[in-house]
Amino acid sequence: MVGIERRVCARGSEGAGPAAPAAPVAQERRVQAAVVGERWSEASGGQVKLRVYPGGVQGSEGDMLRKMAVGQLDAASVTNVGLHDVAPEPQALTVPQMFESREERAHVFAQVEAQIEASLERRGLVPLQWALVGEVRPFCVRAYRTPAEMAAARIFAWEGDPASAEVWRAAGLRPVVLSSVDLVPALQTGMIDCVANVPAYVLAARLFEKARFMLAASWGYVMGATVVTTRTWERIPAALRPRLAEIAREIAAHVDAESARADAVAAMR
Repeated sequence: MVGIERRVCARGSEGAGPAAPAAPVAQERRVQAAVVGERWSEASGGQVKLRVYPGGVQGSEGDMLRKMAVGQLDAASVTNVGLHDVAPEPQALTVPQMFESREERAHVFAQVEAQIEASLERRGLVPLQWALVGEVRPFCVRAYRTPAEMAAARIFAWEGDPASAEVWRAAGLRPVVLSSVDLVPALQTGMIDCVANVPAYVLAARLFEKARFMLAASWGYVMGATVVTTRTWERIPAALRPRLAEIAREIAAHVDAESARADAVAAMR
């Protein structure tokens, strides 16, 4: 019996040993991680167990990846944006307005998936699954009808991602750099006026109660990935790994299908 306890952290747009979910819809990711844990325990005859920490408990996406690097966590569910702390390639999938549809994004990702995964593996991470978190839309506390009006808006920018702050400045906006765990209080206290995130997260965190105006323009897409450290993955018997990876991908495909059917914008009206 191997007796590995995979600590996974699952966060909701922010995993083998302790795992932490970091992709934006915390409840959905927590349920997803729990299902994966149950299936893994069953498939391994109890040799592999998953302990899941809910979103925010282990800090921001950057915090979780740093804890993985020193062995405090074994895996995490994070966004492709958060992965820029490890490798730059995944963030290319979130370039603003690069894709016109979910289908186009899926087609492009299929062409570059192997390259992105190889880049992560070179840095000591094994990607187990990818899932689409959603389409990013800017949500604001007041209506901004023109670029000139929008220039006065203070918009949330991810801490540790200076490139995103530069993008907002280039667009003529005023980025406020904060940790993802400070997003909600910053909006509630008036520190920021706008946040660009997926509607499912805005609904789940009830940000729409404060940020009641959504820009019609699509900003881009965010993906989520569950990554495990190579050292932990290799502690699992080689004969088990393909089946465990297959289970993770099956659950991710289910999440993708549910995401495509959901209409968070309608629920906020």
